[in-house]
Amino acid sequence: MQLLGRLKTRAKNKNIAILLVLIAVATLAYFMAERSGLSPVTLPGAGTTAASLAAHRDKAVYQAAEEFILALISDDREKVLSLLTEEHRFNWTDASFLYDRTALQPGQTVELGSLRHSIVRYIQSPELGGETLALVTFKYTMLFKNGAEVSTEIKVEESMALQFVDENWLIAADQRKIISE
Repeated sequence: MQLLGRLKTRAKNKNIAILLVLIAVATLAYFMAERSGLSPVTLPGAGTTAASLAAHRDKAVYQAAEEFILALISDDREKVLSLLTEEHRFNWTDASFLYDRTALQPGQTVELGSLRHSIVRYIQSPELGGETLALVTFKYTMLFKNGAEVSTEIKVEESMALQFVDENWLIAADQRKIISE
């Protein structure tokens, strides 16, 4: 009889120990995900986490800035102008483009090479009535090609301020410098 009682107690203690270990592992995984910047898993109907909302906002900023750079490289002036805020569009000139297409030799093309970006920083702009601006810097290369051969590689650094307008991130200001040719 006593042996049966001991076995039942051990079984209950073992189940409790397993449950405590599982809770500890789940808690540890949650806090490690928070610390590493990963968004913890949310259950359906539980809403989204602040980390996942921030990641979504950052992704939209990166996409808008990359789209702008690709439009510059392809010399798509209409696309570039559509990605600018109304105020920045008034200051935009042909001199703002990366290069003059007429300078290309026959058969020469331009492509985007490497592309890296900084982490997005958000600031409150007093000039815009406290509106939030996203600041990001991209470093990229432009490859001037004759067929498959690269004839010239230009490294560019583009610093941008993006403003959220009508549910889209638009370029409110940008500054470009050629790092090397």
